[in-house]
Amino acid sequence: MSWAGLMVAGALALSGQQDGSGAQAPDTGPVTDLGEIRADATLEQRARTFVQEAVAPPRGRRAARWNRDVCIRVANMDPQYAQFMIDRISDMAAELGLKPGEPGCRPNIIIASTNDGPLMAQALAGSMEADMRPVLGISDRGRAAFQAFQTSEAPVRWWHVSLPYDVDTGDLALGMMKVRQVSRLRSNTREDLARVMVILDVTKIGRVSFGALSDYVAMVVLTQADPDAETSTYDTILNLFRTDDRSAVLTDWDRDFLTALYSASRDRPRQSTLAREIAGRMADGQRRPDTTVDQP
Repeated sequence: MSWAGLMVAGALALSGQQDGSGAQAPDTGPVTDLGEIRADATLEQRARTFVQEAVAPPRGRRAARWNRDVCIRVANMDPQYAQFMIDRISDMAAELGLKPGEPGCRPNIIIASTNDGPLMAQALAGSMEADMRPVLGISDRGRAAFQAFQTSEAPVRWWHVSLPYDVDTGDLALGMMKVRQVSRLRSNTREDLARVMVILDVTKIGRVSFGALSDYVAMVVLTQADPDAETSTYDTILNLFRTDDRSAVLTDWDRDFLTALYSASRDRPRQSTLAREIAGRMADGQRRPDTTVDQP
């Protein structure tokens, strides 16, 4: 059985619920106006600090992103809510130039709800460690992060798997244990997300609108978001469970970040170089005439 099949089977067994698909979208709750952001000369540095704080690739690797296709499966959720979440994430993925999968596609994003997040995480880690950590030191954030995924009390937890690919041929480049540089300005490998697992603990999510939850999940499956990031001074959906606002949406800041990540060069030789490019593109997006930048 594939990793996706194992995860969904395990999720269903732990919850006794059914896989969700197709139906009318639910009421997503009110949309909150998060206000304007004031632009100034520190904008690019602020964006760079956000990228450094919010993105957590494996040690020594560059930030990964999906290369083209994403296929989402939501398990243990009422079908209409499951389909709404799939559609919300798929719409954002399409805006970034990705191709959302058709019904019946082989999932590379699995989202499962449960009433015991640690139990599900531990069960999946025990049965799927080889899939969740396929190339030690390259594909994931390491043993400590893997343990934290299993024991966290967070309402939403996630695990990313990324792999290096040859920039020119698209071939898997696992033989390159270190990124080989063509020059100081270019690497011949890129970092692609290969799969993402998300567990929603319904006992801890609380009174969060489903639209807000779906946007939060979209953010963490489309980028290697750091679950421990300190983002309280930024206007971002990543603060959903850290503030009193339970009906937030993806903000202009979030969208500019995702757009910058997915439009940045794939062959930057180092994470620091890539982060600078992403920050510059974010700043350009934030300087739109109708957008300003918040200060802490």
